[in-house]
Amino acid sequence: MAGADPQAETMTRHPSIGETERFITLDGLRGVAAVIVLIYHRRFWIPQHAEWHGYLAVDFFFLLSGFVIAHAYERRLASGALAGRAFVIARVVRLYPMIVLGALAGTVVTILEGINGATPDLAVRATLAAPFAILALPQPFLAQPFFPNNPVWSLFFELIANLGFLLFIPRLSTRALVAVVLGFGLGLALAIRAQGGVSFGWLPPTLPLGLLRIGFPFTAGVLLYRLSKAGRLRIPALPVWLLGLALIALLRVPQLSWRAEILYTLAVVFLLFPLLLASAAGDRPRGRWHWLSEWSARLSYPLYIIHAPILAGLDLIPGFARLPVVLRYPGAVLLCIAIALAAERWYDVPVRAWLKRKTAPLAARDQVAQRIQSAVASSDTLNRG
Repeated sequence: MAGADPQAETMTRHPSIGETERFITLDGLRGVAAVIVLIYHRRFWIPQHAEWHGYLAVDFFFLLSGFVIAHAYERRLASGALAGRAFVIARVVRLYPMIVLGALAGTVVTILEGINGATPDLAVRATLAAPFAILALPQPFLAQPFFPNNPVWSLFFELIANLGFLLFIPRLSTRALVAVVLGFGLGLALAIRAQGGVSFGWLPPTLPLGLLRIGFPFTAGVLLYRLSKAGRLRIPALPVWLLGLALIALLRVPQLSWRAEILYTLAVVFLLFPLLLASAAGDRPRGRWHWLSEWSARLSYPLYIIHAPILAGLDLIPGFARLPVVLRYPGAVLLCIAIALAAERWYDVPVRAWLKRKTAPLAARDQVAQRIQSAVASSDTLNRG
């Protein structure tokens, strides 16, 4: 999720909105996608359930991430106003508190699961995997590289994309960026054709394909931001509620035959998701829709990171599995939302504030050094002239 900061990264200049107004509709869609992922991960609760496309929400996260990272950091990195180390610190502060919480929660729940099921080897595996999970890194010795909090696989690739953005993208012209997007797009299209869809990237056989799965949508999101900033993204702005319904409809389509599945995935990832983002970027919700989008933004990242341990914990509660689906599903969803909002308010926000205070002197020192280097470079250029 790609884990963009909804409070700090959705402000930008846009031809149809004020210079300091946030892309609040994008925030709202992010929360909708997170809830869809939550529901998708317990789809098997419904007897004779049909497979559907909830996993595509991750690809939508990747697209959003490229867009919001670009408008938050690209101009400052390219101009030298933001040092590279300051960018890294900002991303670590934003992403890692919840990653650590999700890893610890997943480890504790898995240990309890091992004790409850008299399978001590499960508890041992969770303990060994915990350091990797805390760092959002795949472990090489288990069949599930991101155990015991599997959704963090997308954060691993998000971190890679952030590093690639820092090292390369601000220096690329828009024409060069188009070539990068096309290259990733071709690779992803071939992978989708070979795999029969885009449900890959988190298990060892397809782990390298995760680079293609994030490479195309992330760079496409950056390109869409550049086009919107230049006033060249002329897509009608639809209201947030209609865009939310459209996103739900796209992700709720049942699985199709092999050939139809490939075509549908290509259409959604390469066309429909970018159109949704482009339309959302120009929307300005008001009143209750603005409030709901703000609330959705706060919910999205913590819900995505910790919903799996919460659901696994619910499975350990005696009698929970015997509840009828009409009670179990909404109960689990509401509990996950409540815990995610509590974690955001009483853990994530204060921890990030503390980390920002602790890292502020280092970031400020980097900024001073960056300005000095920029001034020296400008002076050298003038002298040569």
